[in-house]
Amino acid sequence: MRVYVCLSDYSIEAVELLKTKFDVTVRSEEQRPNEKELCQLIREYDCLIIGAREKLTDTVYGFAKDSRKKIGTLSIGSDHISKSFLNNPKMKIITCTDSNVISVVEHTFAFILCLSKKILISNNAVLDNSGRAGLGGLPKDLFKHTIGVIGAGRIGTNVIKYANCFGMKTLCYTREPQKHSELHKYEIEFVTLVDLLSQSDFITIHLPLNDETKNILNSKNLPFIRNTAYLINTSRAALIDNKFLAKMLSSKKIAGFAVDIDNEDREIIKLFDGLNVIFSPHTAGVTIDAINRMDMEIAKKLTND
Repeated sequence: MRVYVCLSDYSIEAVELLKTKFDVTVRSEEQRPNEKELCQLIREYDCLIIGAREKLTDTVYGFAKDSRKKIGTLSIGSDHISKSFLNNPKMKIITCTDSNVISVVEHTFAFILCLSKKILISNNAVLDNSGRAGLGGLPKDLFKHTIGVIGAGRIGTNVIKYANCFGMKTLCYTREPQKHSELHKYEIEFVTLVDLLSQSDFITIHLPLNDETKNILNSKNLPFIRNTAYLINTSRAALIDNKFLAKMLSSKKIAGFAVDIDNEDREIIKLFDGLNVIFSPHTAGVTIDAINRMDMEIAKKLTND
């Protein structure tokens, strides 16, 4: 099998493992392949190893549809891969189900702490020499406050575990709570989405983006959020109606928002200009540790397949 790795910085250890079974080519250029080049690569190689930045569109699919192909993606989600690939049994899509889970969980709590402890405001107060005047009483503890976790997959489950360490009360919304009975040991309460939004001090969303989840937080349910609550999104920007959320923030109907956005979602930045919002450039799941784990996870799954 001929394997093409679309990332020039793919780990040497993972490449060596792949080479024990396959003919492997690693991209020499730092610039990642565009759609035109992906069309050529998918036709020439049996397997592509891609990241979330490589968009396997229907156009790319047209060059592969009559062949058996494997796609290893260095991500949990697969929303950057056309449904044509996902629905064709000749196409095998291999994702990283575990490698960056803890990284995203830690990023989630970094957001929570940054918002609740007023870290950015405090940093600016030191730099402009205004001190803590006006800051007393603004930071909020996590201890004994309520966190609402939307989604009980691998990331959501670990957020619940971490929240328990902070001594937080945890609410969870998931479509099938009966499948997550093991979480009761963390004194979790499964509730409806509206109840979660209306009762939580911190709300964090951990769902894949698909037709069912797009804008799951919208003008119908976002108003249930308390005006003292914080919303965190380390999943996909399109899970939330960001225009409506921006209106809520500008009228102080929610205390703050933090979001990890992909480059293609940059247009939402202007919606939140001047508001209490923290951004990161889709870095939640790409710590140095997570990247190494993802490289090896894909290599192991392909060589063991």
